[in-house]
Amino acid sequence: MTNLGVLLFELGDTAGARSWYTRAANDGQTSAMAYLGVLAHEAGNIEDADTWFTRAAEAGHTGAMTNFGVLLKELGDTAGARTWYTRAADAGEAEAMFNLGNLLHEQGDTEGARTWYTRAADTGHTAAMTNLGVLLEELGDNHDARAWYTRAANTGDAIAMSNLGNLLSEEGATEGARTWLQRAAEAARTEAQDTLG
Repeated sequence: MTNLGVLLFELGDTAGARSWYTRAANDGQTSAMAYLGVLAHEAGNIEDADTWFTRAAEAGHTGAMTNFGVLLKELGDTAGARTWYTRAADAGEAEAMFNLGNLLHEQGDTEGARTWYTRAADTGHTAAMTNLGVLLEELGDNHDARAWYTRAANTGDAIAMSNLGNLLSEEGATEGARTWLQRAAEAARTEAQDTLG
């Protein structure tokens, strides 16, 4: 039932998707609950999003835990967001690790942020690699920042390419800086072209 909901959603039939997700959720399928939470959140229906994310998260769905954390953070409940991000991150959810790193960084907990960015980056989470590079650069550790920027840049991340180019420029490595900044510009242009169709 959940898979039919996913297919209908991909075909643009949100109402049909919601119907099948609801049936599946009522049968206890946590992924369907999580999808209903996403649909409600995207529609601005915070009460339903809260209900479905809570049900799925309490049933152990790590994606729902992460999304519930996002919702709570948007509502200003950073303690609640931290709780759900931590539960999902402890269960191995890379996006939760990344979000927890962001939250801790915003709160000034650089060691906590570093820990969670590193854990997410070690799973291959590109944005975590980039943010870890930013954090390390802020801490004056340009060597490790460069390594993480390079790793993220090599996956095609335009922000990491730009950050790496800027760091190399500051260090006087103009050829390397030019190369990475050109690649960043090309990647951003390609991304913009893809968005425009």
